[in-house]
Amino acid sequence: MKEKYITICPVCNSPDVSPDFSIPAAVAYGALYNYRCNHCGYTGPVFLEISEENMPDVMDPEEIPGKFPVIDVSYGKGYLMLLKYLSVFGMFFYLVLFISYPSLYFLLGLALFTFLSVFLFFMKREVRSPLIKIAVLLSIGLYVIAFRIL
Repeated sequence: MKEKYITICPVCNSPDVSPDFSIPAAVAYGALYNYRCNHCGYTGPVFLEISEENMPDVMDPEEIPGKFPVIDVSYGKGYLMLLKYLSVFGMFFYLVLFISYPSLYFLLGLALFTFLSVFLFFMKREVRSPLIKIAVLLSIGLYVIAFRIL
């Protein structure tokens, strides 16, 4: 007789596990590499598969020792981290342009990228507000559009 294997959560040993559908791009391509425990809320790429005979007892979420890591699987993670380093490049680029060709436009570009660099490097915690992220990206987008028009 063939053994039957089930997937369990590595934190609470619950078999109540389902694919994580929180990344729209992964769902569209069928690349569901993360799972989610519906019992304790753990999300991650590695879940155990064991035989039904060796099934351990399910732990209560309040009895789980310590904190397990929560993985941020939101779409677009890392845009601000990339912008952090690109803003330094933009700041030096506009500094060179302003020194070479003094213009109000290049001075505005230098001011924008200096502000972004200082804001992104010296913020105390991760920016969780989507409004701040949208405002930063919108200001860069508007500046790029203005550069194309002028």
